[in-house]
Amino acid sequence: MGFAFTFSMKSCASYSNLRRLADAPQIPQRSLPIYLILCRSLCYGKWKIAPSDIPATAGDELVQEQFDPRKHIRNVSGGPELNLLGPDGTVLPGIAGVIGASARLRDAEIGVDRIIMKPGSEFEMHTHPGAHILYVLKAHGYICIDNINYELAEGDTVYVPADFAHAVRTNPLVNESFDLLSFGVPHVPLESAKRMAFVQ
Repeated sequence: MGFAFTFSMKSCASYSNLRRLADAPQIPQRSLPIYLILCRSLCYGKWKIAPSDIPATAGDELVQEQFDPRKHIRNVSGGPELNLLGPDGTVLPGIAGVIGASARLRDAEIGVDRIIMKPGSEFEMHTHPGAHILYVLKAHGYICIDNINYELAEGDTVYVPADFAHAVRTNPLVNESFDLLSFGVPHVPLESAKRMAFVQ
């Protein structure tokens, strides 16, 4: 687990003593439940640790949705295409999307969507409230960062931090749609006008 046991059997007279020992700074908070269970096992002869012994809340901040196949298995190669909206609520010309899987994770949402950019379309310079990774499914295009156009081809991935200005453009020499997967945290619904903000 990466932490040191700092107690002796003499100091294991009571569970409250163990709890005080567990306040030692070298014990990571996420490891605290395991630490206390191991201490209790040594003191009271309970050597076997069952999964039910591990508290579901104390020291564990990871709260996530339970798996639901109706929501968490989504095919984005087909499915209905939705028009993407700009921050003012108007439809972005030539750009559509297909909703992928998404779920709550801690206090945010993680999700992935397919973005379909028809030839000649572009996302103007903009930012997103969350960080995201783009994965190119098909064709060629560009991502513009700091006034530099980086060419993207099938199989390329690119990381874009939250609130980081960038633009995405199709290649004018390619006569097919530029398709990408967009993985975002926190994820904003594909059809939401709050998904992006334009940068002047």
